[in-house]
Amino acid sequence: MDFIRRKEELAEEFYPSVKSFGNKTKLWIVFLVLVILVGMFGPYKQITEGHLVTGMRDNVVWGVYIINFIFFVTISYSEPFISGVLHFFNTPWSSFQNNRNSDHVIIDRNLIFILL
Repeated sequence: MDFIRRKEELAEEFYPSVKSFGNKTKLWIVFLVLVILVGMFGPYKQITEGHLVTGMRDNVVWGVYIINFIFFVTISYSEPFISGVLHFFNTPWSSFQNNRNSDHVIIDRNLIFILL
């Protein structure tokens, strides 16, 4: 029951800020939509005109393109994998909460897995 009550309290607390947008919020949304549109223009141009617009005429350049893609996909999968392993072995997350060095432990762990 505490969860439902807390959910209702949070809804009451944040509902006024979501109910009406100010000018800054509208400007921020317009800016983000423009960034998305500019980001969508690159793949559109690459698909319609071919990979020559990116300068990919050589196998080496293609290799860099593919390696970059694989690298970022691998990095995005590393944290769920780490969390899954910790969950599988029932590692208590509470042991990190009371430790002063918990931030350093988590950052070091992420850096090690990023470098691997």
